[in-house]
Amino acid sequence: MEKSPNLQPSKLIGFVDNKNEFLVHFLEGQKLVTDLVLSHELENQGLQFFRDLILSFMPIMSFLKPREGFGLYIDSEAPFFRFKLECNSLGNFRTLILPKNFSDFPKKINGVCRLAKLLDKENSYTTLIELKDQNIEELSNVILNKSYQIQASVLLSETSDQALLIMKLPPIGNIIKSHMSLKEYLMIRQKDFHELFNKSLNDIEQIKNEFAQLDFTYLNFKDITFHCPCSKERMVENLLLLKNIKTEEIFEQGRDSIDITCDYCLKVYPISKSDLNL
Repeated sequence: MEKSPNLQPSKLIGFVDNKNEFLVHFLEGQKLVTDLVLSHELENQGLQFFRDLILSFMPIMSFLKPREGFGLYIDSEAPFFRFKLECNSLGNFRTLILPKNFSDFPKKINGVCRLAKLLDKENSYTTLIELKDQNIEELSNVILNKSYQIQASVLLSETSDQALLIMKLPPIGNIIKSHMSLKEYLMIRQKDFHELFNKSLNDIEQIKNEFAQLDFTYLNFKDITFHCPCSKERMVENLLLLKNIKTEEIFEQGRDSIDITCDYCLKVYPISKSDLNL
């Protein structure tokens, strides 16, 4: 995967508004998006759509505890496309959209969304969400509500590769400092957030200073980096999982090896007959 030069790693940065009892996770995604542009063949509306999906869903990573992960999969039939995003608590992710030349920017989709939460080696569970004329702009909020049962919303920038996840903090015991709803909070803070987006800041200290001026307290951050755990061994295992595998169907025209490309990172692996014990 070709990397973008001279850009700081993308970051997911946490802040809290103690006065109004809201938690905010700010995604600075310039390098993240630039790397995806360099490694995918998408153009125009397809690339913009892919970018919006990534920035909308990546902040969900903020809910991951140590050693947890999640996989978000959209199987859309109208329009037809397949989207995958896999993340872990270390800040690593990999993603793809198929077909590789997808060029649409649908406002609504029909199909199925699956969110698989990987809690540890033994425990995981999946939430299935049926999509019927689902508004793309609200999809991330639907997932947060149905899968995490939380009062939260994702705000996507139109001017920079950035996004915000805003979440109402639960009360501590019976103590409630603010009765402000998420909708009310977004109305009050909307101007502040969009002005922040318009500055397109990617230096963490500058971002922290901007939030401090808005009376937010800095909590933490994590680097967000593309990482694909693919390997030749995994490619061989996937081929062996195919039922009724036939040598002549895989190795055409008497060839002794084939090249298999990882859909996520585009790395090419040569696989020979001997690798498959054929």
